[in-house]
Amino acid sequence: MNKDFFIALDMLEKEKGIPKEYMLEKVEAALASACKKEYGPSTLVRVAVDPVKEDIKVYIQKEVVEEVTNPQCQISLEEAKAISRRYTLGKFVETEVKTKNVRRLSASAGKSVIIQGIREGERKAM
Repeated sequence: MNKDFFIALDMLEKEKGIPKEYMLEKVEAALASACKKEYGPSTLVRVAVDPVKEDIKVYIQKEVVEEVTNPQCQISLEEAKAISRRYTLGKFVETEVKTKNVRRLSASAGKSVIIQGIREGERKAM
């Protein structure tokens, strides 16, 4: 995400009284929701927000297992070792998701989570 996004959050906080941290939580939830809609409900998603660097990154996580029973959230030890030799059973392989690649329908679901957060935040601020 870019600097303009974080400027918008600052403006929202000043104008509507909705704390930036609260909205960042809603954005995290929205991104996770959009990814789950895009990649499947059992997908493990990690959203990393760095307000200092004004950066948000989204990762799909897969647990390293001996035998894959759910390819949405698991990866075989052999496949993980092909990525990096440091992976062992029980560790998680993370793949960054470019938020530009999330389809419009999934993004729409995320947008509704953010809008709901703004409405809730406005009610709390009153």
